[in-house]
Amino acid sequence: MSIRELRTFLAIAESGSFAAQQRKNSRGAHYRCDFPEPGHLDTSTFTVVRQWAGELEIEDQPVLFTRVKPGQTLLNETVAAE
Repeated sequence: MSIRELRTFLAIAESGSFAAQQRKNSRGAHYRCDFPEPGHLDTSTFTVVRQWAGELEIEDQPVLFTRVKPGQTLLNETVAAE
């Protein structure tokens, strides 16, 4: 592994841990003992981390449910009942 690859892996790990600390809910693979509830699906957000001028910036962007909204399904009634 090169120094460049190691720096990249460290930057990714730092970004992930920074984003995890900012979340105030548990969703998917992300679980926090101090915030065990998943929160409302209709207010779900993506956590976006960027490096700008050597500093990490974090932003929550809303999940746009464009195909299926929370509580809906793409399966028709016949398939869902099986």
